[in-house]
Amino acid sequence: QPSTSDGAVVLTVGAVASGVSDADVTGDDVELLTVRMRVLINAGQSTTHEGVLSVSRVNLVNAGNEFIVQNGDALVLDARDGVHASANLAVEARVAVGAHAY
Repeated sequence: QPSTSDGAVVLTVGAVASGVSDADVTGDDVELLTVRMRVLINAGQSTTHEGVLSVSRVNLVNAGNEFIVQNGDALVLDARDGVHASANLAVEARVAVGAHAY
């Protein structure tokens, strides 16, 4: 259970989106969620914030409404190699880029 200071997002999905086939959501390697984070300007440059995101799945059911997974931690991918229980967020300095045309 998240503490009162943790942020929590709860997602409930009732069906597979139209145009998605059973093959798209079948197997051992099915992407469930993509999270993009925006960094505040005072986050500090060239730093890594450890353990900023973890995912718990309470109930995961298939299209036939059968339970696949109950009460477990999900694995996340970040800039490190491999999968982890929580994600790190690396903040890099802004780099000015430009294009010159003649």
